[in-house]
Amino acid sequence: MNSNYKHEFVIGSLLLATLALTLANQYFKRSIELTPKLSSVIGHTYENVDGGNSQSIAENVGGSYKIRYVFDADVDASPSADLELPSEKETCMDLSWIDYFEIEIGSDMPEGDKILFLVRSLEPGISAKKDCPSQKFSEALLTVSSEIEPVRIKRDQFVVPTWWKRKYSVEGDSALPSFNMVEQFQFRTFKANGAGKFVVRSIKCTGHWINIETLNKTLLWLWLGGVLIGCVIRVFKLKKKLHEKTASALELQQHNNLLASESATYQELARRDPLTGLLNRYGLEGKFESLSSAGGFAYSLIVFDLDHFKQINDTHGHCYGDRALFDIARIVKCRTGESDIVARWGGDEFIIILNGQSLEDAYNFSEEIRQAVSQSDLDYTCSFGISKSETGVGLETVLRNADQALYDAKGAGRDQVGVHQKHAQDTQNISPSQPAPPTAPILPTVEMPTSGFTVHS
Repeated sequence: MNSNYKHEFVIGSLLLATLALTLANQYFKRSIELTPKLSSVIGHTYENVDGGNSQSIAENVGGSYKIRYVFDADVDASPSADLELPSEKETCMDLSWIDYFEIEIGSDMPEGDKILFLVRSLEPGISAKKDCPSQKFSEALLTVSSEIEPVRIKRDQFVVPTWWKRKYSVEGDSALPSFNMVEQFQFRTFKANGAGKFVVRSIKCTGHWINIETLNKTLLWLWLGGVLIGCVIRVFKLKKKLHEKTASALELQQHNNLLASESATYQELARRDPLTGLLNRYGLEGKFESLSSAGGFAYSLIVFDLDHFKQINDTHGHCYGDRALFDIARIVKCRTGESDIVARWGGDEFIIILNGQSLEDAYNFSEEIRQAVSQSDLDYTCSFGISKSETGVGLETVLRNADQALYDAKGAGRDQVGVHQKHAQDTQNISPSQPAPPTAPILPTVEMPTSGFTVHS
């Protein structure tokens, strides 16, 4: 079942239970009836104060409780006649659920009578089982006709006499009428003098199965408990969902990190030549743009390739040619710095960008590489072309100038370093201790002092 449907089902069940309990308690009432058939124990009291002749007699006659009385007002200050109907059970009667009493009662007085109806109960902490005066008196005044008729008296019409509350210093809820530990019912009539009688046929106690206050409290706690349980369940579900989302987010983050790592690896592979490990054309352009975006930089550019590379491949095979390219890359990489750029431009052609290096530095570096290759046991040589950066001149132009210098070096006999003609004036700074490379008679050359540095037009 869907979680939302579960919540709706629980709320609907609570609503139905509340409605069912309320309606059942409202329309299906409980009642008990006390009659002479159910209670054969009858008590009577009489007053005979200071030798007076007032007296009363209670009896069960014809299925009714009857009390006959005679008052002598000349002696008794406040004569009364009581009919006491004690419970047959040893335990008290719990009438806490009662809403009203319905009493079938009548008097022989033609104009009617006023009879006090008392419910005597035990009050915890005050009343004693055999101490009648300590019992709480919840009383209501009945207006009785001369005919036996039902008289209804509601729960809220009862009061506790002031003398009892004062005698036992009762306050708060204990001073309110109570019906949960009923010991006796009592009827009391007061007259100044004369004789008479009244009859009680039955006492019917009617009320809800559950006291309204108790029902309301029960329903309140039921809903509060349901809401609390629902909140706890919801919190656990949200916590579980948060944990799942956190785990999912962590897994997704790990996956993203893996993808980012793989992407960086693939990007690096895309920027590298797989044979030599040097940057390829794409990688060189990216790193050059990165350096340029930092504020621009001065550099010298070297282009070189292997002399007669096709002949090397044809004579020794392509594996040997690949080995030659790998060896060249190794020789160059071990001589360049971190800020320099070394790339395999394509085929047997390589590019070196020396960051912040002068034309003289580039020439000396090229000569170092050329001599390292020439003096090794490698069966090949290299030719070089050099150009330097200028303000307002892009990489493409500088590269084209270096490529022209390489072309001139090859035309002059190969295995030498060529410098672009425009930078000939810078060649005066080359150290005289460097050996002079051979000149090519087919090209116009400018011979540098002691070094053989050649500038081709």
